[in-house]
Amino acid sequence: MNKQDIRKSHLEQRNALDPNNISRAGANMKKYLVESPLYQNARTVMLYEDFRKEAPTEDMIVDVLFSGRSLVLPLTDRAFQIHAYQINKSGCGDTLCITDILSKLRLSSMGILEPDPDKCQLADLSSIDLVVVPGLAFDQKGNRIGYGKGCYDGFLPKLPPNTPKIGMAYDFQIVEELPATEGDIPMNYLLTESGLKPVIR
Repeated sequence: MNKQDIRKSHLEQRNALDPNNISRAGANMKKYLVESPLYQNARTVMLYEDFRKEAPTEDMIVDVLFSGRSLVLPLTDRAFQIHAYQINKSGCGDTLCITDILSKLRLSSMGILEPDPDKCQLADLSSIDLVVVPGLAFDQKGNRIGYGKGCYDGFLPKLPPNTPKIGMAYDFQIVEELPATEGDIPMNYLLTESGLKPVIR
C-alpha cells in the first residue's frame, strides 16, 4: 500500500478503538516509559497532547511534572512548523494538576490542545533529553507515517542528534515495513502497549 492507503486504513482502525482498550493501552505505555532508563535519565521530556484516539499521553504528562522533570509540548503553526514550548508546574496538588496544565494550553483551529504562547516560554531545544512522537504507522526500522504535513520531519532535526526519539502507537500500528523517502526521520525506539523496544537497523 502507498502512504495514503496506510493512513486511511490505520485511521479507520484507530477510530474504531473502544475507550476501555485505549485506557488499558495507555496505562501500559506509561508504565513501560516511566520505568525505562531513557526516561529515568531524562530531565526534559517532550510529549504531545493526544488527539482523536491517538496513543494517550495525559498520565505521562502528569508524571513528568510530578517527578520534577521539565515538560515540553508542541505547537504547530499554520505553515505546519512545530514550535516547542515549556510547560511549567505551578504548585499544583494531586487533584489540581490537570487543571493547572490545561490553564496553560489553548485549543487550536484543528481542535488540538497546544501550548498558549502567552502563558508559556519557548523551550531550549538543546535541553530536550527525550522526545515521544505520535504517528499513524511505524515499521520495525523506526520509519514513520504521520498525517502527511511533514511537521515532525521538519522539527526533529533541530534537536541534538543524540536525543532519543520514541515513536508511540498501538500494537496494530506497527507494521513490518513502510515506504520511506529522503527526509523522513526514523525513530530510535517504539513504544506500544506491549513494551518499549529499540528499532531494528
